[in-house]
Amino acid sequence: MELYGSFALRPGDEVAFAGAMLMCMGLGMVLSVACYVLEALSLYTIAQRRGIRKPWLAWIPVVNVWIVGSISDQYQYVVNRRIQNRRKVLLGLAIACGVTFLGYTVCLLGVAGRALMNEADGLMVAWLLFAMLFVLAAFAIVVTYAVFAFISLYYVYKSCNPDTAVVFLVLSILNIREKIVNAIPLGVRLGIAPA
Repeated sequence: MELYGSFALRPGDEVAFAGAMLMCMGLGMVLSVACYVLEALSLYTIAQRRGIRKPWLAWIPVVNVWIVGSISDQYQYVVNRRIQNRRKVLLGLAIACGVTFLGYTVCLLGVAGRALMNEADGLMVAWLLFAMLFVLAAFAIVVTYAVFAFISLYYVYKSCNPDTAVVFLVLSILNIREKIVNAIPLGVRLGIAPA
C-alpha cells in the first residue's frame, strides 16, 4: 500500500511550525487584550454616566463584576424600587471560583510531586480525591456564577435599551458578550430606560 504524502518533518520545518504557532498565539493575545479593553471601556463609561461609585473598577479583571452588579442593582432600584445585592453575590462567586481553582491546582501539584517521586501510595490517591472534590465544587460555583452574571447582564442591557435586552442576553449566553455586545449600548442610550 502506498501513502500519498509524508508526515515526516523535513529539516527546518520545526522552526516554521514554531513560528506559525507563535504568530497564532500572538494574534490571540492581541485580540484578547483588545476585547478586554473594549469590555472595560464600555463598563467604565456606563458606570461613570450612571454615577456608580468607583467606575475604575471596570478595568480590574475579577473586580469588574462589581460594576456589572452595581448597574444591575441600580436599575432594579430605580425601576422596581427593589434593593438587590447582585454586586456582592457576583464578587463573592468570582472569588470562590478563584479559590476552588487554586485548590485544584495545589492538589494536582501534590499528585505530580508524588508521581515524580515514583510513590503511588495512599497520599497520591488522597490528592486525586481532593482534586475531584475541587472540580465538583468549581463546577457548581461556576454554574451559579453564570446564572447570576446573566441575570445581571440582562438588567444592564435592559437599562440601556429594553427592546433589545433579550437579543443581547442570547448573544451573551453564546459568549459574544464581552467582545461585541457590551460596546453596542454605548452608541445607543446610556441613561436608564423607562420601564
